[in-house]
Amino acid sequence: MRLSSSLSRLELFVKIVNEGSLSKAARSLSLSPSAVSKSLSLLESELGITLIKRTSRHLSLTECGATLFERAKGILQDAEGAVHEALRLRDPTGSLRVSCSIAFGCTQVSHLVKEFSELYPNIELSLNLEDRVVDLSAEEFDVALRITSREDWDFPGRRLASIRWIYAAAPEYLASHSLVERPEDLEHHSCLMYPAMTVQRQWSFSKDGNDFSVKVPCRAVSNSSLALAEMAIGGSGIVCIPSYVAHRYLRDGRLTEVLPDYAPQPKHALYALYFKSRYNNPAVRVFVAFLSEKFSSGAPWETPH
Repeated sequence: MRLSSSLSRLELFVKIVNEGSLSKAARSLSLSPSAVSKSLSLLESELGITLIKRTSRHLSLTECGATLFERAKGILQDAEGAVHEALRLRDPTGSLRVSCSIAFGCTQVSHLVKEFSELYPNIELSLNLEDRVVDLSAEEFDVALRITSREDWDFPGRRLASIRWIYAAAPEYLASHSLVERPEDLEHHSCLMYPAMTVQRQWSFSKDGNDFSVKVPCRAVSNSSLALAEMAIGGSGIVCIPSYVAHRYLRDGRLTEVLPDYAPQPKHALYALYFKSRYNNPAVRVFVAFLSEKFSSGAPWETPH
């Protein structure tokens, strides 16, 4: 018995029982009494059991019929719920609160809002930018976009993209200072430090499978990669910032990458995290799926400049 036919006959069987007669069920479904009777007979024949005892005055369920009736009601309710959920996903509505770091929100997420809103015009997106780790279990955020080197989380989530860090400086700064050909050369330069990438005033590097650190002079420290980028553009020194911040400055020539053959450590990734129960919200699902699709071919900020 095909699934579609099974569901149709189960629906008709439940309708017969609820209406109390074949003729009432037929009127309710806009079918002829003979069509309803034939469908019930086919269901009983396929199952090899009698479901309803029919007399000229009333109908009564057999023991098998009563069991199937209870199960069939649950199956039809689940099917209706699945269809309703699919329709909600097709046209999700409501509010969506997203937490994100200031730098990533300003340089990347803000540029995606227009496209997302055009796809899902009935979702009101609230983008909260701040450089702290929000508590998804205690705060009213639906999704947290988090950049981290961690891989173990207390919340479900999806890895969206790798985050590459680079060393960079203004061309004018590099032209007026000694060459930087090896990490050790940084000892003779002014360095602008981001705390998450600096341990005991040392920058770490990886090349050809070897990891090592170099102690560097500190000109300034900031927890804002946007502020550090502006300092570097102004000629204050060499900076370690994520490529999603640096890419537009590299493209327009205001910054030049330094030591491109040496990868900064540690490695980070972008995650979309959400509280488990909130993933039932269709707005959360489509937003995470939207970001996953946008980054599926690689981070857009890594396009050639």
